[in-house]
Amino acid sequence: MSHLDAERLLELGLEPELELTAEEAAHVAGCPSCACELEAERQLTANIVGLPRPSAPVGFVAQTTARYQRALATRRARRTAWSAAAALLVGNVAALALVGLAVLNGPAVAQTLAGLLQEVVVLGHAFVVVASKLPIVPVMLTGAVCTTVLVLSTGLGRLALAGAEAN
Repeated sequence: MSHLDAERLLELGLEPELELTAEEAAHVAGCPSCACELEAERQLTANIVGLPRPSAPVGFVAQTTARYQRALATRRARRTAWSAAAALLVGNVAALALVGLAVLNGPAVAQTLAGLLQEVVVLGHAFVVVASKLPIVPVMLTGAVCTTVLVLSTGLGRLALAGAEAN
């Protein structure tokens, strides 16, 4: 038999419960080189297993937790700021559109527009609250825009009905 290959020697050294095959045992008994290599692998494994386990420095867990909490708070603050800005922008655009419609259609439509504007403000606030708790601001912004468009189209439908009833 030729010498044991490096992989087999490493395997036997790392896992002491593994036994040599009859052919390997006969070879190791008659080959000082393989016997020395096998013993070196087993000794290395024993030395590594015997090393003391490192421990974390005093306060490591507390420091890491505090750092994580600060980063999380910063992230939430940024997310809330962006959500508030988006809600404010959408609300202002909706308000300007509604004011423009009120000016063009006269005071009879103002009451319908005021109700619609109130819905937009409530939805904007809801999006700020929800976005501050979820890490998916782009999805929330898309939802805010879609909802605002829906509210505006509902308002336009109400205006059309109010105009049809007035005639």
